[in-house]
Amino acid sequence: MRTETRHYSHWYLFSLRGVILILLGVYAVTLPNNPVINFLKIFELFTVLSGMLLIQNALLNRKYANWQFVLFNGLLDLSFGIILWLIPSLDITDLKIVLAIWFLYSGLIQMVDSLILIHDNIKNWWFGLISGMLSFILAFVIIAKVLRVEMEAKNFWFIGIFALILGIFLTITPFFLREPKKEY
Repeated sequence: MRTETRHYSHWYLFSLRGVILILLGVYAVTLPNNPVINFLKIFELFTVLSGMLLIQNALLNRKYANWQFVLFNGLLDLSFGIILWLIPSLDITDLKIVLAIWFLYSGLIQMVDSLILIHDNIKNWWFGLISGMLSFILAFVIIAKVLRVEMEAKNFWFIGIFALILGIFLTITPFFLREPKKEY
């Protein structure tokens, strides 16, 4: 007997994270007057929303192998956003370090999660691997710029472009999670 079920019944919650990151990227590319404070507030909002979406998705999809991993990612994002909210007086160097840390752990989680998807027979698991690698690359570029003290507030367009690209990947990748999974 052969039946087909959806891999994730609430796959669209992952896509919402990507849409929010795209909006953050657009904002970073077109920053208004006070880029550090405005970008920090938007990034706080993104991490809190991202964390809540991931936690909700994990709890709704507890029957799948990686739900604990998604829950852990959501708790990290939510904690990150709350910590940023509690420390409102970050300067531009601190903000770059915070962004680098977030892109590092986010990239690592995306790469490991994509490898878990191989176990679930998702054909396009590599899409998540690429988005994780993009996060890693951006983190290392930010770290290199912090160490060389080259990145100024006006250079947030660079982070914005990477956020746009990553947001596109995070928006598209969940569509593969809705592929029918064949069971025999």
